[in-house]
Amino acid sequence: MERDMFPELSVEITNGDCLLSGVVRDIYEIYNKIQDPSKEFISIQRRGGNSIRITGHTFAFPSASTRVSKMVGCIYYLIIEESGTVAVKRDVAISNDCILAELKSKDEFFVNKDLCTIITAHRIPLF
Repeated sequence: MERDMFPELSVEITNGDCLLSGVVRDIYEIYNKIQDPSKEFISIQRRGGNSIRITGHTFAFPSASTRVSKMVGCIYYLIIEESGTVAVKRDVAISNDCILAELKSKDEFFVNKDLCTIITAHRIPLF
């Protein structure tokens, strides 16, 4: 399937009252893995203050560009690490990762390690 033909997803990461959201082209079928109740895709590991790893599934590290790059003013991104793990990272923590989407918040995003962090995705209708 041609890259432009993949559906777009609205992705949200929540931790308590804090919310990050963004739009990602679903080239890697992330939606199916998030929605599959038999998988533990939404289990979260926090690594310091700069990243949240979403464990339970790994992806092959992309060989082609996703056409998304770091932008001035964007602080958080949804990425695939070289290990194939999906994560949310601050701009300063991104190195050789594949950026899937910019993530934005209306208010300051802060991870409270005592609260559950959840990732959800919804398909954006084409019409």
